[in-house]
Amino acid sequence: MSTSRPPPTAPPKFISAGLALDEWVPPAQPDNERWLAEGLRAGRKENPDVFSAIWSTEPTPALFELARDGTADLLIVEGYTHSVKASQSLSWDGALRRLEKFAEAKVLEKTIFSFGHITAEKNHRGEHLKQKWLREHAEELKRSFPAIPGIAFFQPNCPDTPEQRDLLRFCDRLSAELWPA
Repeated sequence: MSTSRPPPTAPPKFISAGLALDEWVPPAQPDNERWLAEGLRAGRKENPDVFSAIWSTEPTPALFELARDGTADLLIVEGYTHSVKASQSLSWDGALRRLEKFAEAKVLEKTIFSFGHITAEKNHRGEHLKQKWLREHAEELKRSFPAIPGIAFFQPNCPDTPEQRDLLRFCDRLSAELWPA
């Protein structure tokens, strides 16, 4: 089994740099996807060991091709069902529809789902994010999309409270429990 972390007994060392692109959305300008894909491919060619992750709202065929050709190492589906701002929130069904597009494109082995916003604050509908809800929906993802290698949690800028820390600890445990590798 290979790992990206050195063994615990080895002295810490720098492994490789990474790139996180936030975020892949339907292009506002007609050539955006073309020049972005060309730049990412050129960067991969020049720096083949740099890990690249791309956050995505509504994916496009160009994004899927970046995963298939090895340019993108990881695609992250923004499944933000709990947000303080209504404009940054979508329904659970909408989040699943996003992930289903990655399944149809056959890139799930390079795709993770990101819950968000992980905050103890009330969302725009006045609801608190519940650990029970997160567990049920993470288990649903595990059953429905077994090829995904894990999940992620986006934490917005929010107050550092005991409730917030409890929620973050729960997310860490949940991820490790359902996706231990």
